[in-house]
Amino acid sequence: MSLDFTLTKFRALCSAIAQHYPTLTLAEYFEDAELPDRFAMMRHDIDRRAGSALGTARVEREFGIRATYYFRMNGSVFRPELIKEIEGMGHEVGYHYEVLGKAKES
Repeated sequence: MSLDFTLTKFRALCSAIAQHYPTLTLAEYFEDAELPDRFAMMRHDIDRRAGSALGTARVEREFGIRATYYFRMNGSVFRPELIKEIEGMGHEVGYHYEVLGKAKES
């Protein structure tokens, strides 16, 4: 079986989610005292290819999905202008970190 990580397939996934489930960011999940019976949460760990995250964020915005994006601090991923643009679309952003022991191994 081949995996298809294209925006076309992601758009189809977002369409199905938007039609059948309310979506929550991680902050909304932890802050909301009364959660819906069924819901979806979209979370993205951005370890590389930060530009791809922008395309993903745009697709989610098309369907009214607010997601949570976690960015690393390494040079190829930490792009403040891109992070601000994604946040400006209504998505939640945060810092993606590794435990200290693993960080020392890199």
